[in-house]
Amino acid sequence: MGASSLLCFAVILLSLAANCPSEGCSCFEKHLQTAFCKSDVVVKVKFLSAPTRDRVTSTIEDYRWIRFGIKTLQVFKGGEGKQNLKFLYTSASSTCRYFHDSTGYTSEYLVAGHRSDGRVEVTQCSFIKPWAELTRCQIQGILGLYSKGCNCNIIPCYYQSCSETTHNGCVWTEYDTLATTQAQNQTCVKKDNGKCTWQAIPI
Repeated sequence: MGASSLLCFAVILLSLAANCPSEGCSCFEKHLQTAFCKSDVVVKVKFLSAPTRDRVTSTIEDYRWIRFGIKTLQVFKGGEGKQNLKFLYTSASSTCRYFHDSTGYTSEYLVAGHRSDGRVEVTQCSFIKPWAELTRCQIQGILGLYSKGCNCNIIPCYYQSCSETTHNGCVWTEYDTLATTQAQNQTCVKKDNGKCTWQAIPI
């Protein structure tokens, strides 16, 4: 493929990325403990600039990814020093590609992402939230308490009545309601009897 063809391809993809998020993407709310346990990387960052296309080479592969420059402030999970994580990536062609608020370049964010082929990838369904919106309990959770409950599952209750008992998990009975105690102030941990149960996070 010639240079002119690659340039045209890049322009088309950048135009698509500038559009509003597609309605084809459906995400379900995650408890922060679930996001922490299921993600490869959990970090506190600042977004530095508007998203850019990945480096230009002679292959189309590089145009498939939009990257966000970040400054990593703190690493909670991921196994690498914060100096090594400078970019987050999202797929340019996915209906669930991540769009960052253009006014959010001075705020700090908690980001939970996944590693793939050397990239840390995020989508609209990733847990990405302004740090200032986290409760003190949630911060305590990502500092260590959530990791102690990764052998338990948090099960959202999608109906008005759900059984509150399950051996290997905690039923999120407040899911999709105005109540916030379980999401913001509690963790699901396994007790000595082997049963998972909700527990208040001490602050």
